[in-house]
Amino acid sequence: MLLKSQDTATGTQIGLPLDAQYQNVGLWDWNLAENLIFADEPAAALFGLEPALAKRGLPPESYLSRIHPSDRSFIEKQIETCIVSLGVCSDEYRVKGADGLYHWLYTRGRCFGDAQGQATVYSGLAVRVERSNASPLATAVPANSSDPIGDILHICLNARGMASTQNMRIVTYFLDMLILELSEGDRYASKYLN
Repeated sequence: MLLKSQDTATGTQIGLPLDAQYQNVGLWDWNLAENLIFADEPAAALFGLEPALAKRGLPPESYLSRIHPSDRSFIEKQIETCIVSLGVCSDEYRVKGADGLYHWLYTRGRCFGDAQGQATVYSGLAVRVERSNASPLATAVPANSSDPIGDILHICLNARGMASTQNMRIVTYFLDMLILELSEGDRYASKYLN
């Protein structure tokens, strides 16, 4: 279930899962001309980075390299689209923390441009998502494990979120069926191995 609100810039529905608790809200600004991300202490901690370095500015690769390999390509494309369109993007994905485990983050970013429409700053927030229910998505596991079904499930969940914000009802319906199929029965372990 999502807590819905209207994004006034794009007119799309956005939301945060209601079945989750959010901890450690981190903020960042990506100066695109300098290609440095300046982040506060909570954002650095969420990505397993040194807070003092994050405050002085780190290249985007420092953050992207912390994203789970199965999620990274998708997230890079989302960010690129957001920058090119001066748009907004929201995603949930796995990030390797300082503890060596992957944890779910929800991020929301927006790209701002100058008077000529050139992208200048990409600002956003990140929060760690802890599901309060028994969802298999709640479990953080060692970074060297894998679960191809879980990876497909994660991609479907992200695609479903995008499809629903674009009011693609049939696509959303089919993704719902696929998500249910992937998350039920013996084919899906009780833990989400990432």
